[in-house]
Amino acid sequence: MTDLYILDDQHTIVPYPEEDLMEWGKWMKEAKESGRALVAETTLGAFHVHTHFCGCDHNWEDGSPVLFETLVTEDHERRDLHTQRYCTWAEAEVGHARVCAELETHPTNQQQ
Repeated sequence: MTDLYILDDQHTIVPYPEEDLMEWGKWMKEAKESGRALVAETTLGAFHVHTHFCGCDHNWEDGSPVLFETLVTEDHERRDLHTQRYCTWAEAEVGHARVCAELETHPTNQQQ
């Protein structure tokens, strides 16, 4: 089983053979540069919410691969105030909207 993945044109997750690590890395670089890996990006005052496709599985237990994450930063600092992860593009879209709504309602709760 592989821990590496790419996306097809419909944002469907496609397993990628680990022996092709260099090719996967090229795909990820191009996906990031072209915006293909970006699910959503929102700025709310000083907060920046960025949701993207990670390409490698962040699920270290049984279950579906966790391949997307939302990161919240404040004032362009390098540390993440909040991280949320998801299994699918659709879940990542919903999660991004939920994090943004929470920030709009309770901006100080994100500092954990």
